[in-house]
Amino acid sequence: KSWWKRSRKKLCKLKPWNGKSDGLGVSHKIIGWYAFQTWKIDIDHSTSDGVKESRQRIRARIGIKAKVNDEVDAGFRLVTTGGQTSTNQTIEGSFSGKDIFFDRAFINWNPAFAKGLTATFGKFKQPWYNVSSAGLVWDSDVNPEGVALKYKTKVGSVKLAATGGYFILEDGDTINEKTENNSFSDDLNMWHAGLSASMKLSDAI
Repeated sequence: KSWWKRSRKKLCKLKPWNGKSDGLGVSHKIIGWYAFQTWKIDIDHSTSDGVKESRQRIRARIGIKAKVNDEVDAGFRLVTTGGQTSTNQTIEGSFSGKDIFFDRAFINWNPAFAKGLTATFGKFKQPWYNVSSAGLVWDSDVNPEGVALKYKTKVGSVKLAATGGYFILEDGDTINEKTENNSFSDDLNMWHAGLSASMKLSDAI
C-alpha cells in the first residue's frame, strides 16, 4: 500500500493580540502560524519496497482582523502559496524567494436589526457546513470569493443555521476574451444554499 509520513513542528505561533490602534479606536486581533515539515512519500507502490521521496516544506500565515464598529468587522490573511488546496512551499530553487498571496480579504456586516445574520463580502472562509474536518467535500484551504449570507439561531436545544452565497469563479472578460465590458451574466459563477441543524443528544454524543 502507498503510504506517507509527515513530521511537523510549529516553530513559531503568534498569540492573538487585542488592542486599539492609535487615535482610531479600532479593536485588532493579529494571529500568525509557521511550520517546518518533513514529508516522506511512497511514489512507487508497485512493490513493497517502493521508491520513496523525502522533502522539506514550509508553511506560514499571518492575518489581522479589526472590529470597525458594533456591526462591521474586516480582515485579511497572507499565506505561503501552494495552490487553492495547499499553502505548503517546498524548500528548493537555490535559495529563491517563496511566493505569498492573500487567501482571505473580507468585510463582515452583522446588522443590529437582524440578530444572528451575517453578510460577508470578498474572499473568506467557507460559509457552509462541512461534514468532515479532513476535507471530505471541500479542502479547508479553499476560500471562496463573492458574497455570502449566514443566519444562526437556536430553538430549544437545537442549533439551526441557514447559509447562502454567490461566488465568482471566472470573470467574463477572461472567459470570452472580449475587449468590451461584460455584464455579471457573463461571469462563471456558483450559487449556494444550505440548511443545517445540530443538537446534543447526550454527554457522549
